[in-house]
Amino acid sequence: MLGDIITSIRKQNRGRANSLCMNSIDIFVRLVNRNCPKINRAIRFIFQRFYNGQVEKCMQPYFTNTYLFCLERDARDPTKLWPISIPTAMRRILANHVASSFRLQFARHLLPINFAIGVDAGMDFVTKSARLSVEQYITLEQRLGRAPTRCFILLDLKNMFNEMSREVIVEVIVSEFPKLLPLCVCVCLRSGEEWRSNPQGGP
Repeated sequence: MLGDIITSIRKQNRGRANSLCMNSIDIFVRLVNRNCPKINRAIRFIFQRFYNGQVEKCMQPYFTNTYLFCLERDARDPTKLWPISIPTAMRRILANHVASSFRLQFARHLLPINFAIGVDAGMDFVTKSARLSVEQYITLEQRLGRAPTRCFILLDLKNMFNEMSREVIVEVIVSEFPKLLPLCVCVCLRSGEEWRSNPQGGP
């Protein structure tokens, strides 16, 4: 596993919501801040096994489960819901660690269309560029009594992440990030045995 999980845990934001298993990131932060070599060795060992997908079936729910609840988006339409999923603390910690450790590899892979992943202040750049473009090509032209020279299109993709192909994601992981495959096998919806027998078959 790239980097040091203990350092990553120390950088975690505190006061986050507990997961379905009622575990909290704060617990891990307090543990590593005790600077006890024995505790830190145990934490590194546990997270290394999780990263390598070496989690016994009876223990997998404590690493992989998520707590799903929905918020109303429109009080007049109960079908319009905003799903929010809270993973276990271990899953959140390791996902954050992987995203940080692989940020440059992810950024290079997503070139030239990526502005946010692995790019410092990337989303800030996108947001400000969009605002300046609207100001220059639309708002300013309207103030001068002229027709805008650009149009700004906003897309709200329904359930965007669940529309993504899991099969294609697995193909990318297998070909570009094979070190992450055991972890993906561990946290996917299908059982580990099915994935290990057919790792490119998708979830």
